[in-house]
Formats: sequence, C-alpha cells, structure tokens
Amino acid sequence: MDAGIWISVPTDWDKVYTEAEQLGARFTAKLNTRSLNTLQVALAIVAGYINFVTGDSDQAKLAKAAGLSCTLVQ
Repeated sequence: MDAGIWISVPTDWDKVYTEAEQLGARFTAKLNTRSLNTLQVALAIVAGYINFVTGDSDQAKLAKAAGLSCTLVQ
C-alpha cells in the first residue's frame, strides 16, 4: 500500500449488498452468476469504477451485463 499500488476505499456495505441483490435479480437466472462474483461486481459499481478486470469468464459476463467495461485476463 505504501507504494500506491493498492488503495483503501471507504465502503458503504449496505449499498453494496443492495446493488448485489439487484444484480442477482436481473442476471442470476440468465447468466447463472455466483454470489461472490455478484458481490465483487456490485462493489465495483458502488465504488464508482467503470473498468473491471477479472480472470473469471462468468464474472466478466456479469460485469459487462451490468454496464462495466471489462477485461478478461487469461
């Protein structure tokens, strides 16, 4: 963290959980998303990020469906 690579972002977990519930309602049946993938995408949205990087192709589908620009790393 001292090198500036990682940053700590204040998090309103109630908003994150609400966003995750909404994402789940919209996309779980269609994309078969898993709870932690949904929670991580919800956190990115609530934190205000527009770019999302993941090594999980299912999570990438969710991030894109939620409106984030997504990079899949393999």
